[in-house]
Amino acid sequence: MISTTQLLVISFLYILLLFLIAYFSDKNKPKNISTRKKAFVYSLSLAIYCSAWTFYGAVGSASTFGWQYIAIYLGPILMYTLGGSFIKRFIRISHQKNTTSISDFIATRYDRSLAIAALVTVIAVFATIPYIALQIKAVTVGIQVFSVDQSMTIDMGDGIYITIILIIFSILFGTRNINVTEHQYGMMNAIAFESIVKLVAFIFVGIFALYYILDGPKDLYNTIVETPHLNSLFLSKIDTPTFIIQTILAASAIFCLPRQFHVSAVEYHQERDLKFARFIFPLYLLIFSLLIMPILVAGSKVLNTSLLNADFYVLLLPLSQGQGWLAVLVFIGGLSAATGM
Repeated sequence: MISTTQLLVISFLYILLLFLIAYFSDKNKPKNISTRKKAFVYSLSLAIYCSAWTFYGAVGSASTFGWQYIAIYLGPILMYTLGGSFIKRFIRISHQKNTTSISDFIATRYDRSLAIAALVTVIAVFATIPYIALQIKAVTVGIQVFSVDQSMTIDMGDGIYITIILIIFSILFGTRNINVTEHQYGMMNAIAFESIVKLVAFIFVGIFALYYILDGPKDLYNTIVETPHLNSLFLSKIDTPTFIIQTILAASAIFCLPRQFHVSAVEYHQERDLKFARFIFPLYLLIFSLLIMPILVAGSKVLNTSLLNADFYVLLLPLSQGQGWLAVLVFIGGLSAATGM
């Protein structure tokens, strides 16, 4: 069993790796960067949308609300596939007005009103604080899942250590370049790397659930049909009004979330960025959404669902089958999702 100390060391080393990626990317930045590479990094950086809540919580959401979880992914997918012209206009206006944040952008629509900018900033701060707390809680509970009794209790000490690591990480990234209008080449490379790590981790655990615990797609369907709880969730009518509202909110998040605004608007370089993003980002979200179901169904099959939080089936599944290496990979994926935000 991997100890808490080992996980904290792994967390620190991984965050150090991210910093080194950013540092050496900036230090060795080529004079002429391939437009294709820029576009690919930009597209992957948009996956900062998948925070720790999305990485862990989507399975928990599916276990409670059934197909409603898809709205989290469907909103951005529709926006980038069908609303490409809207996104293009949004980014163009942002660059024309030289905006550097969502509050700055909204203020420009009201003659650069300082009052509007201040109001939006305050709203963003108060909305973001509990969201950041969720990231810390997700990583902290993730560490607790590795404990021998898998008691899902939160050790405040672990939370403090994780918070300190994330604070140092944020300071190192946030103060390396004080010109907020300049493209953060190193930071974007680190975020793109994080996006790859969390996707790979999720794919591995999804395939593990579908083909190691379950016996492929047919067994997945049969388990849903034969399990009363899953049957009622996925083979009954969906709450259409709620689903539509959640999809609209998820689509709006692409523009309103401060981190999302930065990577999508401020870090935009060229028209090719959006051409790549309209394919890569929706595909990224589609893969995530498809893997939720096998993870949930496999967890319902082999775990004590009455005692364990479905949010952490992603971690609990490999641990329950003695696959420590996979559990560590998943933990790093969740850490990537948290640090990215």
